[in-house]
Amino acid sequence: MLCVFFCQQNPAVKLRLMCRYCSDHYGSVLWDLNNPSVEDVYIAWRKGLRRSYDLPRCTHSLFVPAICGPLKYELACRQTSFIDCLNSVNSVVEFVARNGVYFSRMYSAIGRSAQFCSVRFDLRDLGCVTRRLAWQLYNRDMYCHKDDINVICELLAVKHGDLELDLCSNSVSDVFIEFLCTN
Repeated sequence: MLCVFFCQQNPAVKLRLMCRYCSDHYGSVLWDLNNPSVEDVYIAWRKGLRRSYDLPRCTHSLFVPAICGPLKYELACRQTSFIDCLNSVNSVVEFVARNGVYFSRMYSAIGRSAQFCSVRFDLRDLGCVTRRLAWQLYNRDMYCHKDDINVICELLAVKHGDLELDLCSNSVSDVFIEFLCTN
């Protein structure tokens, strides 16, 4: 819907609008991040990012979050901050969270998500997970694609008029973007 109303806007503006109005993910801290159906959310998110940033439809799924933001890491960050309710002043909340994470780990959504986050961030203490740490780990995971991602970002800037490059027209940058995003 945003792409229809704001189709003439710069993709950076569309991306900001999408992040602002479509990425609240209320209740996501209660999701079981190990559940395969969560992947459907990631797929829909990547499709929206591709469309709002005017990327080719067949852009590799690794590149989309690198250019626009990794939802999987963001949700894991939110989950770990929610798991911090292990230290709640409310004894009932603390008991339920502690039981779900430590004793009934595979029988509760919060426990399975805690397991997912501890594996994802390779940590034992989930309380130290921050967005900064998540981005550092994400960048570490994406390091081998760093050069391709930087070139794609620069070509997108040329395509959208944010950067000028005398050697490259829009049609040439489209061909390069298509090649880099799909190979």
